[in-house]
Amino acid sequence: MIACDAGSTDSGPAALGSGTPKLSVQTVTRDLRLLLRARDQLGVPLIIGSCGTSGRDIGVDWVANIARTIAAEEKLHFKLGLIYSDQPPERLRELYDAGRITPLANTPEIDRELFERSHTVAMMGVEPIQEALKDGCEVILAGRASDTALFAAVPHLKGADPGLTWHMAKTIECGAACAIPRPRTACSSLCARTTSTSPPLPTAAASPHGR
Repeated sequence: MIACDAGSTDSGPAALGSGTPKLSVQTVTRDLRLLLRARDQLGVPLIIGSCGTSGRDIGVDWVANIARTIAAEEKLHFKLGLIYSDQPPERLRELYDAGRITPLANTPEIDRELFERSHTVAMMGVEPIQEALKDGCEVILAGRASDTALFAAVPHLKGADPGLTWHMAKTIECGAACAIPRPRTACSSLCARTTSTSPPLPTAAASPHGR
């Protein structure tokens, strides 16, 4: 499988509030073209989470339109699955009234009207992604998702050891941050009792001090 976390909160909440991606359409098109070509050559699932930086529904649709354009240009064929994560304000107000939504410690207070004047996405784990895989989707574009879940979904679905699966997924969820000098990507393999991670560049090596 190939997985990619396309989201970030490092640059603040602007992408979530405005629905505007952090990266340009040219940059996303370039990278997505490489990913779709590789997926087609290898015949493996491609999973992209937190599309459009924030994972809002509008971001999923934006990346999906780019994917369809690339597929037509490159004559690629795949079953596309879209997973949305926007939460309707009325549902959030009901949960708030029921005492099921509370602020984290040391954060500002919230009120039920907040949900009407803001955008809220729910962070998904492996389960929605696995349902799309079971449905035969070959390219999955998801809304706000746990970075780690993107890499854990396939091996977890196939019954791999949960501890090894989540350890591997957490190691590579920030790309090649686990390697020095830091390359752009990393590859991991998972066996019955072991997992290993390595950067594809011969000049780099995995290290616990990679960050």
